[in-house]
Amino acid sequence: MPTNKQRVTINLSDSEYSELANLAEHNNVSMAWIGHKALIEFLEQTHRENLQLQLPFPQRPERHPLARTGTSYTTPSSFAPAAKEEPL
Repeated sequence: MPTNKQRVTINLSDSEYSELANLAEHNNVSMAWIGHKALIEFLEQTHRENLQLQLPFPQRPERHPLARTGTSYTTPSSFAPAAKEEPL
């Protein structure tokens, strides 16, 4: 039977996974059920309280201007602008 539900993948640390697995086993439910329930409650709270997410996004590395889009490339120090030398 076709479904129009979407799937989401998350990454958990070993300890987070273990804790989730234990909670699911203890309550005789799946880990997916717990994740779905937690997400629904989070979304309802966010909507109800009109919350703005305060997420610390990691800084992206500086990209070389000639690097192709989609390529992970950190600018090597040899491409960094040279420091100006002071006249003697």
